[in-house]
Amino acid sequence: MIKEKIKFDDFHEYEVADVKEGGMGRVLILNRVSGTGTSTEPFLEALMKNNPRLADKYSLIYREKVAAKTFKDNAFVQRNKALFERELNIWINIDVINTAKLLKIVFIQDRLYALMPFYNGNLREEIEQGRFAISEAKFILINVIRGLCETFEKHGIVHQDLKPENILIDFEKDHTRFFVSDWGIANLQRRYCPDVLLKDSLPSFVDTMTGLGTLPYMSPERFIDYSTHMTADVFSLGMIFFELLLGHLPYDFSPGKPLISQIIDHDYFYIADHLLQRHNLDEKIRSVILKCIHPDMSKRYTDYENLVFDIYKC
Repeated sequence: MIKEKIKFDDFHEYEVADVKEGGMGRVLILNRVSGTGTSTEPFLEALMKNNPRLADKYSLIYREKVAAKTFKDNAFVQRNKALFERELNIWINIDVINTAKLLKIVFIQDRLYALMPFYNGNLREEIEQGRFAISEAKFILINVIRGLCETFEKHGIVHQDLKPENILIDFEKDHTRFFVSDWGIANLQRRYCPDVLLKDSLPSFVDTMTGLGTLPYMSPERFIDYSTHMTADVFSLGMIFFELLLGHLPYDFSPGKPLISQIIDHDYFYIADHLLQRHNLDEKIRSVILKCIHPDMSKRYTDYENLVFDIYKC
Protein backbone atom coordinates (compact mmCIF):
# COMPACT_ATOMS: atom_id res chain seq x y z
CA MET A 1 0.00 0.00 0.00
CA ILE A 2 1.44 3.37 -1.04
CA LYS A 3 1.35 5.89 1.80
CA GLU A 4 0.30 9.48 1.20
CA LYS A 5 3.16 11.99 1.08
CA ILE A 6 3.04 15.71 1.84
CA LYS A 7 5.62 18.36 1.03
CA PHE A 8 5.41 21.48 3.19
CA ASP A 9 8.25 23.37 1.47
CA ASP A 10 10.88 22.87 -1.24
CA PHE A 11 13.07 20.68 0.95
CA HIS A 12 11.12 18.53 3.40
CA GLU A 13 8.76 15.74 2.40
CA TYR A 14 6.76 13.69 4.90
CA GLU A 15 4.92 10.40 4.74
CA VAL A 16 1.61 9.98 6.56
CA ALA A 17 2.21 7.24 9.14
CA ASP A 18 -1.05 7.52 11.07
CA VAL A 19 -4.24 9.60 11.26
CA LYS A 20 -6.13 10.39 14.47
CA GLU A 21 -9.68 11.74 14.32
CA GLY A 22 -11.34 13.96 16.89
CA GLY A 23 -13.82 16.82 17.17
CA MET A 24 -13.69 19.13 14.16
CA GLY A 25 -10.29 18.00 13.01
CA ARG A 26 -7.83 15.23 12.35
CA VAL A 27 -4.16 14.91 13.26
CA LEU A 28 -1.70 13.44 10.78
CA ILE A 29 1.40 11.75 12.21
CA LEU A 30 4.17 12.33 9.68
CA ASN A 31 7.56 10.67 9.17
CA ARG A 32 10.20 12.66 7.32
CA VAL A 33 11.37 10.92 4.16
CA SER A 34 13.54 13.68 2.66
CA GLY A 35 15.19 16.96 3.53
CA THR A 36 18.10 15.83 5.69
CA GLY A 37 21.69 16.98 5.50
CA THR A 38 21.36 20.73 4.93
CA SER A 39 24.53 22.78 5.28
CA THR A 40 23.27 24.55 8.40
CA GLU A 41 22.42 21.36 10.24
CA PRO A 42 25.71 20.80 12.18
CA PHE A 43 25.70 24.38 13.48
CA LEU A 44 22.07 24.24 14.63
CA GLU A 45 22.48 20.80 16.16
CA ALA A 46 25.37 22.10 18.27
CA LEU A 47 23.34 25.15 19.22
CA MET A 48 20.35 23.07 20.27
CA LYS A 49 22.54 20.74 22.31
CA ASN A 50 23.57 23.69 24.48
CA ASN A 51 20.07 25.16 24.58
CA PRO A 52 17.40 22.40 24.47
CA ARG A 53 14.54 24.91 24.37
CA LEU A 54 15.61 25.85 20.85
CA ALA A 55 14.81 22.33 19.67
CA ASP A 56 11.08 23.01 19.36
CA LYS A 57 11.73 26.09 17.22
CA TYR A 58 13.67 24.05 14.67
CA SER A 59 11.95 20.71 15.10
CA LEU A 60 10.08 20.97 11.80
CA ILE A 61 13.49 20.46 10.16
CA TYR A 62 15.34 18.34 12.68
CA ARG A 63 12.73 15.97 14.09
CA GLU A 64 12.15 12.77 12.16
CA LYS A 65 8.47 12.91 13.10
CA VAL A 66 5.97 15.79 13.29
CA ALA A 67 2.21 16.18 13.69
CA ALA A 68 -0.07 18.21 11.44
CA LYS A 69 -3.54 19.25 12.54
CA THR A 70 -6.09 19.91 9.83
CA PHE A 71 -9.87 20.21 9.66
CA LYS A 72 -12.57 17.80 8.55
CA ASP A 73 -14.76 20.60 7.21
CA ASN A 74 -12.33 22.26 4.84
CA ALA A 75 -15.08 24.38 3.25
CA PHE A 76 -15.62 26.05 6.64
CA VAL A 77 -11.90 26.81 6.91
CA GLN A 78 -11.89 28.34 3.45
CA ARG A 79 -14.82 30.64 4.28
CA ASN A 80 -12.94 31.91 7.33
CA LYS A 81 -9.35 31.56 6.14
CA ALA A 82 -8.21 35.03 7.25
CA LEU A 83 -9.59 34.52 10.75
CA PHE A 84 -7.96 31.13 11.14
CA GLU A 85 -4.62 32.47 9.94
CA ARG A 86 -4.85 35.29 12.45
CA GLU A 87 -5.79 32.92 15.25
CA LEU A 88 -3.01 30.46 14.49
CA ASN A 89 -0.52 33.29 14.23
CA ILE A 90 -1.36 34.12 17.84
CA TRP A 91 -0.55 30.54 18.80
CA ILE A 92 2.66 30.41 16.78
CA ASN A 93 3.99 33.38 18.75
CA ILE A 94 3.35 31.75 22.12
CA ASP A 95 6.74 30.65 23.45
CA VAL A 96 5.83 29.44 26.92
CA ILE A 97 6.97 26.49 29.00
CA ASN A 98 4.59 23.51 29.09
CA THR A 99 2.74 24.61 25.96
CA ALA A 100 2.87 22.76 22.65
CA LYS A 101 4.65 24.88 20.06
CA LEU A 102 2.95 25.62 16.75
CA LEU A 103 5.79 25.43 14.24
CA LYS A 104 4.30 26.46 10.94
CA ILE A 105 1.00 27.29 9.26
CA VAL A 106 0.60 26.22 5.65
CA PHE A 107 -2.14 25.92 3.02
CA ILE A 108 -1.62 23.13 0.51
CA GLN A 109 -4.20 22.69 -2.20
CA ASP A 110 -6.55 24.94 -0.22
CA ARG A 111 -6.23 22.82 2.94
CA LEU A 112 -4.89 24.27 6.18
CA TYR A 113 -2.20 22.42 8.15
CA ALA A 114 -1.00 23.49 11.60
CA LEU A 115 2.37 21.79 12.11
CA MET A 116 3.48 20.80 15.62
CA PRO A 117 6.20 18.68 17.20
CA PHE A 118 5.21 15.04 17.59
CA TYR A 119 4.53 13.96 21.17
CA ASN A 120 4.43 10.35 22.35
CA GLY A 121 0.93 10.46 23.77
CA ASN A 122 -1.78 12.45 25.50
CA LEU A 123 -3.34 12.43 28.93
CA ARG A 124 -6.54 10.73 27.73
CA GLU A 125 -4.54 7.65 26.74
CA GLU A 126 -2.96 7.54 30.20
CA ILE A 127 -6.29 7.98 32.01
CA GLU A 128 -7.64 4.98 30.12
CA GLN A 129 -4.90 2.89 31.77
CA GLY A 130 -6.31 3.56 35.25
CA ARG A 131 -6.37 5.94 38.17
CA PHE A 132 -3.37 8.06 39.17
CA ALA A 133 -1.64 8.29 42.52
CA ILE A 134 -2.14 11.63 44.26
CA SER A 135 1.51 12.61 43.75
CA GLU A 136 1.28 11.86 40.01
CA ALA A 137 -1.96 13.81 39.59
CA LYS A 138 -0.49 16.80 41.44
CA PHE A 139 2.63 16.75 39.24
CA ILE A 140 0.53 16.74 36.06
CA LEU A 141 -1.76 19.55 37.26
CA ILE A 142 1.14 21.78 38.29
CA ASN A 143 2.85 21.30 34.91
CA VAL A 144 -0.35 22.16 33.06
CA ILE A 145 -1.00 25.20 35.25
CA ARG A 146 2.48 26.54 34.50
CA GLY A 147 1.59 26.68 30.81
CA LEU A 148 -1.86 28.16 31.40
CA CYS A 149 -0.60 30.76 33.86
CA GLU A 150 2.26 32.09 31.76
CA THR A 151 0.14 32.19 28.61
CA PHE A 152 -2.63 34.03 30.42
CA GLU A 153 -0.26 36.51 32.06
CA LYS A 154 1.77 37.23 28.91
CA HIS A 155 -0.97 37.12 26.29
CA GLY A 156 -4.30 37.29 28.13
CA ILE A 157 -5.35 34.03 26.49
CA VAL A 158 -7.87 31.63 28.02
CA HIS A 159 -7.77 28.13 26.56
CA GLN A 160 -11.55 27.40 26.52
CA ASP A 161 -11.19 23.73 25.56
CA LEU A 162 -8.95 22.23 28.23
CA LYS A 163 -9.33 18.43 28.38
CA PRO A 164 -7.04 15.37 28.63
CA GLU A 165 -6.86 15.05 24.82
CA ASN A 166 -5.31 18.53 24.64
CA ILE A 167 -2.62 17.75 27.21
CA LEU A 168 0.20 16.16 25.23
CA ILE A 169 2.95 14.05 26.77
CA ASP A 170 6.60 13.72 25.83
CA PHE A 171 8.00 10.55 27.40
CA GLU A 172 11.75 10.89 27.80
CA LYS A 173 14.33 8.61 29.32
CA ASP A 174 14.78 10.54 32.55
CA HIS A 175 11.46 12.37 32.91
CA THR A 176 8.04 13.01 31.43
CA ARG A 177 6.87 16.44 30.26
CA PHE A 178 3.34 17.72 29.73
CA PHE A 179 2.27 20.32 27.15
CA VAL A 180 -1.03 22.16 26.73
CA SER A 181 -2.07 22.07 23.08
CA ASP A 182 -4.66 23.59 20.70
CA TRP A 183 -4.33 27.22 21.76
CA GLY A 184 -4.96 28.79 18.39
CA ILE A 185 -8.04 26.78 17.56
CA ALA A 186 -9.71 27.03 20.97
CA ASN A 187 -9.07 30.73 21.50
CA LEU A 188 -11.32 33.10 19.65
CA GLN A 189 -11.12 36.21 21.82
CA ARG A 190 -13.09 39.38 21.17
CA ARG A 191 -9.95 41.49 21.02
CA TYR A 192 -8.43 39.26 18.32
CA CYS A 193 -11.43 39.31 16.00
CA PRO A 194 -11.21 41.16 12.66
CA ASP A 195 -13.13 44.42 12.51
CA VAL A 196 -15.55 42.90 10.01
CA LEU A 197 -16.75 40.40 12.60
CA LEU A 198 -19.56 42.14 14.44
CA LYS A 199 -19.91 41.69 18.19
CA ASP A 200 -23.48 40.51 17.78
CA SER A 201 -22.35 37.67 15.53
CA LEU A 202 -19.53 36.49 17.78
CA PRO A 203 -21.45 34.01 19.99
CA SER A 204 -22.84 32.05 17.04
CA PHE A 205 -19.45 32.14 15.31
CA VAL A 206 -17.65 30.80 18.39
CA ASP A 207 -20.28 28.10 18.71
CA THR A 208 -19.73 27.12 15.08
CA MET A 209 -15.95 27.17 15.22
CA THR A 210 -15.15 25.56 18.53
CA GLY A 211 -18.39 23.97 19.64
CA LEU A 212 -17.70 26.19 22.69
CA GLY A 213 -15.52 23.46 24.15
CA THR A 214 -15.93 19.86 25.22
CA LEU A 215 -19.13 19.35 27.19
CA PRO A 216 -18.00 17.48 30.35
CA TYR A 217 -15.21 20.01 31.02
CA MET A 218 -17.27 23.18 30.42
CA SER A 219 -18.30 25.43 33.29
CA PRO A 220 -22.02 26.24 33.83
CA GLU A 221 -21.76 29.94 32.96
CA ARG A 222 -20.52 29.20 29.47
CA PHE A 223 -23.96 27.88 28.51
CA ILE A 224 -25.53 31.16 29.60
CA ASP A 225 -22.89 33.81 28.88
CA TYR A 226 -20.49 33.44 25.97
CA SER A 227 -17.83 35.65 27.59
CA THR A 228 -14.81 33.74 28.82
CA HIS A 229 -12.73 34.15 31.96
CA MET A 230 -9.74 32.21 33.26
CA THR A 231 -12.02 30.67 35.90
CA ALA A 232 -13.51 28.60 33.06
CA ASP A 233 -10.09 26.98 32.62
CA VAL A 234 -9.87 26.54 36.40
CA PHE A 235 -13.15 24.62 36.21
CA SER A 236 -11.69 22.32 33.54
CA LEU A 237 -8.58 21.78 35.66
CA GLY A 238 -10.75 20.72 38.60
CA MET A 239 -12.59 18.23 36.42
CA ILE A 240 -9.29 16.81 35.14
CA PHE A 241 -7.93 16.56 38.71
CA PHE A 242 -11.07 14.64 39.73
CA GLU A 243 -10.78 12.35 36.72
CA LEU A 244 -7.10 11.60 37.35
CA LEU A 245 -7.82 10.53 40.93
CA LEU A 246 -11.10 8.64 40.45
CA GLY A 247 -10.78 7.48 36.84
CA HIS A 248 -14.03 9.08 35.67
CA LEU A 249 -15.93 12.38 35.74
CA PRO A 250 -18.60 13.34 38.31
CA TYR A 251 -21.68 12.77 36.19
CA ASP A 252 -24.59 10.37 36.13
CA PHE A 253 -24.19 8.61 32.78
CA SER A 254 -27.53 6.80 33.00
CA PRO A 255 -29.87 7.09 29.99
CA GLY A 256 -32.11 10.12 30.20
CA LYS A 257 -29.59 12.18 32.18
CA PRO A 258 -28.20 14.75 29.70
CA LEU A 259 -24.80 16.09 30.71
CA ILE A 260 -25.74 19.65 29.81
CA SER A 261 -28.63 19.52 32.30
CA GLN A 262 -26.37 18.14 35.01
CA ILE A 263 -23.96 21.03 34.41
CA ILE A 264 -26.56 23.81 34.27
CA ASP A 265 -28.47 22.40 37.27
CA HIS A 266 -25.17 21.90 39.16
CA ASP A 267 -25.83 18.20 39.76
CA TYR A 268 -22.17 17.44 38.95
CA PHE A 269 -21.04 19.46 41.99
CA TYR A 270 -23.03 17.39 44.48
CA ILE A 271 -22.01 14.14 42.76
CA ALA A 272 -18.35 15.19 42.98
CA ASP A 273 -18.64 16.07 46.67
CA HIS A 274 -20.34 12.75 47.43
CA LEU A 275 -17.77 10.67 45.52
CA LEU A 276 -14.76 12.47 46.98
CA GLN A 277 -16.05 11.75 50.47
CA ARG A 278 -16.96 8.15 49.63
CA HIS A 279 -13.43 7.49 48.37
CA ASN A 280 -12.00 9.01 51.57
CA LEU A 281 -9.83 11.49 49.73
CA ASP A 282 -7.98 13.98 51.89
CA GLU A 283 -10.02 17.02 52.89
CA LYS A 284 -7.42 19.34 51.31
CA ILE A 285 -7.77 17.59 47.94
CA ARG A 286 -11.55 17.65 48.19
CA SER A 287 -11.45 21.36 48.99
CA VAL A 288 -9.20 22.18 46.01
CA ILE A 289 -11.34 20.24 43.52
CA LEU A 290 -14.65 21.62 44.78
CA LYS A 291 -13.31 25.18 44.72
CA CYS A 292 -12.17 24.68 41.11
CA ILE A 293 -15.52 23.32 39.92
CA HIS A 294 -17.81 25.50 42.01
CA PRO A 295 -20.95 26.46 40.03
CA ASP A 296 -20.41 30.10 41.02
CA MET A 297 -17.36 31.31 39.09
CA SER A 298 -16.70 34.01 41.70
CA LYS A 299 -16.07 31.28 44.27
CA ARG A 300 -13.42 29.49 42.19
CA TYR A 301 -9.71 30.27 42.18
CA THR A 302 -9.16 33.60 40.47
CA ASP A 303 -5.40 33.27 40.12
CA TYR A 304 -3.14 30.33 39.38
CA GLU A 305 -0.60 31.08 42.10
CA ASN A 306 -3.07 30.33 44.90
CA LEU A 307 -4.25 27.20 43.10
CA VAL A 308 -0.71 25.85 42.80
CA PHE A 309 -0.01 26.72 46.45
CA ASP A 310 -3.05 24.74 47.59
CA ILE A 311 -2.19 21.78 45.35
CA TYR A 312 1.28 21.66 46.88
CA LYS A 313 -0.29 21.53 50.33
CA CYS A 314 -2.47 18.53 49.45
